[in-house]
Amino acid sequence: MSQSSFSDTPAKEPETKQLNVSEYPTVLGVPTHVLQYGTLGDSVESLVLIIPGNPGVPDFYAEYMEIIYKGLGEKVPVWAVAHAGHVPAPKQYKGQYDPVGNPFTLEGQTQHKVAFIQEHIPKNLNLVLIGHSIGCQIIIEIMKRLPKWNIIKSYLLFPTIERMAVSPQGQYATPLLRYARWLAYPLTLAASYLPKSLQEGIIRKYMSQRNVPECTIKGALCLFDAACQQNSMYMANDEMQLVREPDLQGIRENLDKILFYYGLTDHWCPVEYYHDMKKIFPQGNIILCEKGYEHAFVLESSVGMAELTIEWLKCDLE
Repeated sequence: MSQSSFSDTPAKEPETKQLNVSEYPTVLGVPTHVLQYGTLGDSVESLVLIIPGNPGVPDFYAEYMEIIYKGLGEKVPVWAVAHAGHVPAPKQYKGQYDPVGNPFTLEGQTQHKVAFIQEHIPKNLNLVLIGHSIGCQIIIEIMKRLPKWNIIKSYLLFPTIERMAVSPQGQYATPLLRYARWLAYPLTLAASYLPKSLQEGIIRKYMSQRNVPECTIKGALCLFDAACQQNSMYMANDEMQLVREPDLQGIRENLDKILFYYGLTDHWCPVEYYHDMKKIFPQGNIILCEKGYEHAFVLESSVGMAELTIEWLKCDLE
């Protein structure tokens, strides 16, 4: 099996020409959605890999990824790997489902990403990691656990790497995730039997006041899968319990490779977290967003974030 192709039976795609391809390699016993813009041919020297937030659904990032891919002249592949169990696999992959350990915890998801990189990304590639939200915490661990991989840069966007439970949003979400997440299961299970068209209609109605890209609608459909939603909430509960103090040692060891990008009005990592990180690492590349992008930037700010990311990448990939 080559590094650029994960399976002999790739998921069927529409016949119309498109830039992206979906693959479902089995990682730690879980068929895992990998959204690819570009593949790893012999002439490829660099790869951009996105570690998503939670829910860890690559389709949310499709617009962001496509703009980056085109902005780099379609010469640098841009991939996003799903969190284990956050995207329902096509029927032909169901028989491959045999989880190793518990890949659905925060630690399990970290091991899942490490395993994916070990199995599918060559060590000699110039690898740029882009983390969003909890994906940033996972990237800090990846950098510690894979010292032999050529990770040249990590962009940590709206990083939830500390004090999650006591953040403004965390104070609201923590008790719900700890005590009430099971109540969502029967509701989601019932909703999963609705026709796809009705599910999509519900999402469009909910998003009707926002200018969201089509990929967001597609990604949100995963939340109608009861197992996927439970896996997402299970991971989120784990995040609230475990993400307390930032891993200062892990950051310090890789500070020259890390770019932090904090939101000005982010209720998951408020601006005081930005100021605290600046005080600890005054020499670090720690940026405060001045454009008003929200934590879930993929909803309405993919274009702006992609243009900014392209600027960083052009400097770091020179």
